[in-house]
Amino acid sequence: MRNRIAVVAFIIFHFTFFKAFSQTNCEWFRLDSNFISILPDSATYAIHMNSSGCFHFSQDSIVVSRVGENYFLSYKSKTIQLTIEQIQKIKDFEYTLLHFNHGTGCTTADEYSISFCGFQILLLDDSSCSWNGMRNLLLGLGVG
Repeated sequence: MRNRIAVVAFIIFHFTFFKAFSQTNCEWFRLDSNFISILPDSATYAIHMNSSGCFHFSQDSIVVSRVGENYFLSYKSKTIQLTIEQIQKIKDFEYTLLHFNHGTGCTTADEYSISFCGFQILLLDDSSCSWNGMRNLLLGLGVG
């Protein structure tokens, strides 16, 4: 239910801010696309994750930027140029973030949001304790 509310809020956000995105030279994100594919030249976006549970709270984030046809990932104090395989891993992560039923049943909740073109977009809470999206993404990119 919570995921459906997030998707409805996301769609409402889409219609409300379409004009603002057009004016900032950013294309609008569609549910059948991904952020890295529509990132304008010389722009950045960030994926944020807050994880909280009974005995912990942690935060993590990555920043993806585009310069010409090259994409870069900044994580902590390190910046790397992304390979085609790494770009695909980010696309797969974004797709799963939007389409996977993250479920409930765990006391740990991972909250994901993306900052794109100056807007913070809350995507979902994952309380499944099985996906571990950000951790797996960082490991897959070779930076975690």
